[in-house]
Amino acid sequence: MACLVCLLAACSTPLPYRVAAPLPDVQQRRQARSLEDPALRAVLARAGLTMPSPGADWPAATLALAAGWASPEVAVAEARWHQALAQARATAVAPPGLLDLALAYHSALDGVRPSPWALGFGFEFTLPDAVRRGARLAISDTEVDEARLAVADTGWTVRQATLRACLAVQAARAQRVALVWQQQLAAVLQGLQARRLAVDVASPAEGRDADVALAETQAALDQAQQEEIQAMASLRDRLGLAPEYRVPLALEALPSAPAAGPDSLAALLAAWMGSLRSALVDDLGSPASGGAAPLGRLALDNRLDLRQAEARYRRSDAALRLAVAQQYPEWSLHPGYEWDQGDHLLRLGLALPLALPQAHGAAVALAEAERTQAGEQLLAMQQAILTGVEQAGLALAGARQRQRDCNGLLQRRLTQVERLEMGRHAGQSDALESVQAALALLPLQQQCRDARAQVALAQWSLEQQVQQPIAGEAP
Repeated sequence: MACLVCLLAACSTPLPYRVAAPLPDVQQRRQARSLEDPALRAVLARAGLTMPSPGADWPAATLALAAGWASPEVAVAEARWHQALAQARATAVAPPGLLDLALAYHSALDGVRPSPWALGFGFEFTLPDAVRRGARLAISDTEVDEARLAVADTGWTVRQATLRACLAVQAARAQRVALVWQQQLAAVLQGLQARRLAVDVASPAEGRDADVALAETQAALDQAQQEEIQAMASLRDRLGLAPEYRVPLALEALPSAPAAGPDSLAALLAAWMGSLRSALVDDLGSPASGGAAPLGRLALDNRLDLRQAEARYRRSDAALRLAVAQQYPEWSLHPGYEWDQGDHLLRLGLALPLALPQAHGAAVALAEAERTQAGEQLLAMQQAILTGVEQAGLALAGARQRQRDCNGLLQRRLTQVERLEMGRHAGQSDALESVQAALALLPLQQQCRDARAQVALAQWSLEQQVQQPIAGEAP
C-alpha cells in the first residue's frame, strides 16, 4: 500500500511557488519610456507599419498604435485575457480522484485474530459526463473570447482618444498661427490709425480702439500658446511619456505670418489670402462617405462590443445546457481494499448526489431566463448600432455641408478683399479699408476651422460606430 501511495504521488510533480517580480516604479518607467523602444518597433512591424526614422515626425495613426502599446488600460485587459486563458486550461483538466486511507484499532481480542489493527485504503473517481464537461468547456471558451475582444475594444478606445488628442494639438496650433496673422494685421491697423491721427484724419477714439484691438490680440495669442502647450501635454500623457519628451507628431503645414508693418501691407495681405485659399482647396477636396446600408452591415460585422454580447449569449446558452445536464445524477465510483485483523476485504461502491426536484427546475428556469435576457440585449444592441451608424452618417454629411457652405462664404469674402486691394492700388480705396476687411475675415476663418474640426469629429464618430478606419475620410 505504501508503494502504491508513493507511485500515485510521483505521477504529479508539484510546481514550486514563484516569487512575483517587484512591481516597477511608475515614475521611473515613465521617464525611461521612449518611442524608439525595440518592443514598440516589433509591435509596429506586426501591424504592418514601419517605425519612422530617428528625428522624423510620426503620423497620428502610428502614434495611436504606440499609445495602445503604452496604455495601462490595455495592459489590464490583456492580464484579464491571460487569466481567462488560465481558467480555461484549468477547466479542461479532468477532476482529480480521491485517495482515502484508514486505520482502525480493535480493543477486544479473542485470541484468534493476529492483530488488533485494521488497515485500509480506497479511491473515489467521478465518472466523466460528456455533456457537463462540454458545457463547462464552452463557458470557459466564451469567457476567453469575451476577454480577448475586451482587449481589442480597449485598444480601439485608446486609438480614438489618441487621434482626438492629435486633432486638439493641430487645432490649437492652427489657432495660434491665425492669431499671429491677426496680430500682424492689428499692428498694421494701429500704424495706419497713428498716421491718420497725426494728420487729424482720424479721431482719438479710433486710435484707442486700434490700441485695444492689438492688446486683445496679444492676450488671445498668449492664451492660444498655453492651450497648445496643454494639448501637447495631454497627448504626451496619452502616450505615457515623460514631460520633457518631445512628441514627434506630424502636423499640417501652416504658413507663418511674416513680420510686417504699414509699408509692407500688400505683401502681408497677399500671403494671408494665399494661405486661406490653400486651406480652402484642401478642405473642399475631401471625398464623400459611403452609404448607410453597407456601413451598417460593416458595423454588425466589426463591432467588438457586439461580438462580446454574442459571446455572453453563447455563455448563457452553455450555462443552460449545464443546468439541464445537472438534473441527472453524476455517479462516483469508490473502489477500496481493507485488511481487517487478517481478513482481506475488497470494496466497490457507487454514489450519486441527492437533490430535490424543485431545485433543478429553479436552476433550469433561471438559466433559461438569463439566456433570454442575453438574447434580447444582443438584438437591442444590433438595433442601436444600426441607428447609431445612420445618425453618424447624417451628422457627417451635415458637417461636410456646413464646411462647404463656410468655405464658399469665405471664398466670396476673399474675393471682396482682393477687389479692395485692386482698388487700393488703383487709388479707389485706402489701406484702412483693406486692413479692416482682412480683419473681418478672421472670425469667418475660425468658423471654417471649427467646421473642419467638426468634420473630423463626425468622421471619427462614424468610425467609432463601425469600429474600422474609413480610409481617406478624415481631414
